[in-house]
Amino acid sequence: MIFLRPLGTGKTLLATSLGIRACQAGHRVAFVVAAQRVTRLAEAHGGFARR
Repeated sequence: MIFLRPLGTGKTLLATSLGIRACQAGHRVAFVVAAQRVTRLAEAHGGFARR
């Protein structure tokens, strides 16, 4: 899931709560912020070329 809302609107609390419930139900969960995901994608593809 991706939560897009302004600062201070409870995105982290909501994501954490959903993640805990998913773990309790036996699911695997990964919690990352967008900057981490972009970095991982860049590493996987050898970086992003500027145009």
